[in-house]
Amino acid sequence: VYDPLLTEAQSFATQLSFGDNARLIPRFERADVVLALDSDFLDCGEGDLAGVRAFSSRRRIGEAKETMNRLYVVENRFTLTGAMADHRLRCPASQIPAFTRALAGKIAAATKDQGLASTIATLAEPANAMKFDEQWLTECANDLMAKPGASLVVAGSHQPVVVQLMAYAINAALKNVGATLIVREFARAPRTNSILQLAGEMNAGRIKQL
Repeated sequence: VYDPLLTEAQSFATQLSFGDNARLIPRFERADVVLALDSDFLDCGEGDLAGVRAFSSRRRIGEAKETMNRLYVVENRFTLTGAMADHRLRCPASQIPAFTRALAGKIAAATKDQGLASTIATLAEPANAMKFDEQWLTECANDLMAKPGASLVVAGSHQPVVVQLMAYAINAALKNVGATLIVREFARAPRTNSILQLAGEMNAGRIKQL
């Protein structure tokens, strides 16, 4: 069995962080501040209708006591999510890991979260990292930290494992896991394999027909 709903990077990072049978569900309606790292979650090609509806519900004000959410987007191309952003930073796709690490470093230093600090320490520093807008980076970090348990960081499905792991660690440091990022257990087929495993079997000549 091959499950195509999650990319290899997402599946591996989720399994490593939360266990074999875990799946993460973002609750955008609970988030006051959202950061999308190369994630076009408002486009149904990458997101889903439930997520779009949940995010949109926080863009409408019905009563004086209600507040609108705020959206930060870091992306390399102009997307539907980027068009909705309150603050958008254009960044080469290859530099998203470096940006995520820089953001994680600021949050780890401010929150003194050991889990986030250890995650940063175990991941190699991206080579040829560019210089980011320091004010943008700082304001984004401060805005996220101002809303513990009511902020959310989402990484695009095509971003590598390092970005997925750092996004999970940032959410944990911000107390978002269990609040705006829900962990659900799902029934996993016992013979679910990675498509990379299939490719390896084919390259080795052990599969004659598919």
